[in-house]
Amino acid sequence: MRTTTPASPERLPNTPPPKHSVASKRLFDVSSISTNDGQRDGHLKSGDFSDVFHYPTVTFRSCKVQPNGEGGYNVTGDLTIHGQTRQQTFVVDGPTAPGKGLSGNTRIGFSATTKINRKDSA
Repeated sequence: MRTTTPASPERLPNTPPPKHSVASKRLFDVSSISTNDGQRDGHLKSGDFSDVFHYPTVTFRSCKVQPNGEGGYNVTGDLTIHGQTRQQTFVVDGPTAPGKGLSGNTRIGFSATTKINRKDSA
């Protein structure tokens, strides 16, 4: 599953980042979930899963970033789904080589993966 819109960054005020750490908050628009299957997407957005009507965003607030020895990073923080917050670690690959976006700005990309148990947020 992926979101088709970028996460919205929000810098946390008065938070000096320690070595190998970045304090940040990301909001994910749950309605942007796309699996390239409209029927499945609708089911994932329904009350059976993400319930976008009541919980339109998922929030991740990082607290620790560590190199993982495989060219990527382990990013640990608080993941809030359905109003419930749990500590979660994402494995982050990247960055990609810099490239120019449509507006001419330089951009890089990252990919982050983790596993969640949907019953933890029911």
